[in-house]
Amino acid sequence: MAKYRSHDAWMAKQFKLLKRPRGEILYRDALLHASFIEGIVRNTSNRRRPNFHDDIQWLYIHKKITDKERHAFHEVREARNKLVHRIVTETASQEQIEQWRDDLMNRVLKAYWMSPFLNDELFTKYNIAKSDLPRPGPAA
Repeated sequence: MAKYRSHDAWMAKQFKLLKRPRGEILYRDALLHASFIEGIVRNTSNRRRPNFHDDIQWLYIHKKITDKERHAFHEVREARNKLVHRIVTETASQEQIEQWRDDLMNRVLKAYWMSPFLNDELFTKYNIAKSDLPRPGPAA
């Protein structure tokens, strides 16, 4: 297993892994990148609220994110919850679960591309070239 000298190098590597062909998106990628968005939102909202939803709302009320960003982050939250919780509670086929995974990754990519907040708090902070990211598909 590769060893990285810093957190920043590890973060940058996670974005390079997104260059896999579209059909090779892994569950790990979708869940990890959704957690990046959640972690940045939660850390930036100053004090921790009971849940991700409330942190998104706090950032919006305090004008740190736009209404479009708020909507995109809620879509990521809902898609992540669907993937994580429905795997256990529903008897979905592998095809359905893969659709949920792809939907989550698409929503993450949509948020990455459209959010000035994430541009500042993630891409600029970790010196990640957003231009190297795949574009979201039409479903997002």
